Amino acid sequence: MTTTLLEVLPAQRIRLSAAGVLRGEWIKLISVRSSAVCLLNAVVAMFSAVLLLSIRSTMQMAKVERDPVATVLSGAEFAGLGIGVLGVLLVSTEYATGLVRVVFTAVPARLPVLFAKIAAVVLAVFPVMLVASAAAFLAGMGVLAAHGGATTALTDPGALRGVVGTAASLAGIGVLGVALGTILRGTAAGVTAVIAVVFLLPNVGDLLPLSWQETVLKFLPAKAIEAFTHSVQDPALLTPATGALVFTGWVAAAVAVAALRLRHRDA
Repeated sequence: MTTTLLEVLPAQRIRLSAAGVLRGEWIKLISVRSSAVCLLNAVVAMFSAVLLLSIRSTMQMAKVERDPVATVLSGAEFAGLGIGVLGVLLVSTEYATGLVRVVFTAVPARLPVLFAKIAAVVLAVFPVMLVASAAAFLAGMGVLAAHGGATTALTDPGALRGVVGTAASLAGIGVLGVALGTILRGTAAGVTAVIAVVFLLPNVGDLLPLSWQETVLKFLPAKAIEAFTHSVQDPALLTPATGALVFTGWVAAAVAVAALRLRHRDA
C-alpha cells in the first residue's frame, strides 16, 4: 500500500526535508526491539569490568594497575560489539525487507538518508553510553577503593577525557556500523566487517615485522581509541588528540565509501 501511494503522489509532495528524514530514521531506530537490545547489551557490557574487579585475582592485578580509568572502563571493548551491530542493523534490515526502496522513493537523493541514520545512531548511543561510562567509572572506583586498589577521581587529569572519550568512541563505532552496513548491505557481512576492523586488526597487526609494528599498529582504530580513552599516555600509542583524529579519519573514510556506493549502486 505504501509503495503504491508513493508511486501515485507527485514527486514534490513526497520529498522530505532533512528534519523529516531524520525524524523518520529516529522513529525507525527507537521502535525496533533490536535497537533496545543492542543498547542494553552495551550498557551491561560496560559494567563487566566492574564485575570482574570483585574477583580477588583481578583485584590483585588492579592494585598495581597504573591506569585505573582504563581498568574500570575496559568493558567498552565488549560494548562496542553491541553498538556496531546496532549500526549495521539500522541499514541491513531495510535491504533484507525491501523497505529501502520505499525510503529511496521518498528521498531520491539517498545521501540524506545515510546522514540521518548516522545522526540517529549518534543521538541514541552517545548520551546512553556517556551515562553508562560515568556510572561504570564511579562504581569501578568504588570497588577499587574498597579493596585497596589504586583509584582516580573524575577531576584528575585524563579521567574525564576517558569517560567522555569512551562514549564518543562507541558512538563512532555505531557510525562505522552504519557505513559498513551500507557498503555490504547484509547483516552477517556488516557485523563481520565491524568485528574485523575494530577488534581483529590489532591482532593481525601483531603478525607484521617488529619494525613495522611500531609505526603501523598505533594507527589502527582500536589503538587510536586507546590513545584518547586511557588517562595515562602510553609512549607506544599516539597522543590523545592525534588518536581522536585518526579514529575520526577511519570513521569518515568508511562513511565516504558508503556514500559513494549508495549513490552509484541500485537499491
